[in-house]
Amino acid sequence: MRSVRSPRLRGERGVSLVEGAIIAPLFFFLIFGVMEFGLVFRQYLTVSTASQNGTRTASTQGNLADADYATLQQLAHSLTAVKSSEISYIVIFKAAGPNSSMDSSPLSACKTGSVANLCNRYTTSDFSRPATDFGNCPTVTTGPDHFWCPLGRNVSASGPPDYLGVYIASTYKAITGVFGKNFTFGTQTIYRLEPQTR
Repeated sequence: MRSVRSPRLRGERGVSLVEGAIIAPLFFFLIFGVMEFGLVFRQYLTVSTASQNGTRTASTQGNLADADYATLQQLAHSLTAVKSSEISYIVIFKAAGPNSSMDSSPLSACKTGSVANLCNRYTTSDFSRPATDFGNCPTVTTGPDHFWCPLGRNVSASGPPDYLGVYIASTYKAITGVFGKNFTFGTQTIYRLEPQTR
């Protein structure tokens, strides 16, 4: 025997299909949005932690000749979870105090290049530089660390010691593109150099 479907049942089925067609895109948008936000936040935390680790290393290195080399090696280790193509640049800079900002003058100039007696700007390609490229300033003015030479950093307890900061600029390249293609952010940490009596 043939079963006859009532118009009411066919109508309910049509309503369910329309509701599903409306809700499905919103559901997937929400899922992909949460996933993308989680990946952005993960990268931000990784870069922020790397900045803290690098600044801590630079602070304890003080005015040793290879201070920047040791800092960059620490950063390379801390940033292994981030693609090197997503790290725009790194700045090791002399801060006026604990609340200095890379967005204010004169530090803002360090975002585009190294500035004499103020900052050294690096990229991830400097992670693989040999140690012999560093620590030759001020006699050699071609080294990557000669703009703010580590040997000239004040670590005197009576000084007081200089403040040193590490700034990392990063660009997250979106996977889903739900909120856009790229997210650019910078994070910095500032510590006072460890005072030394030598």
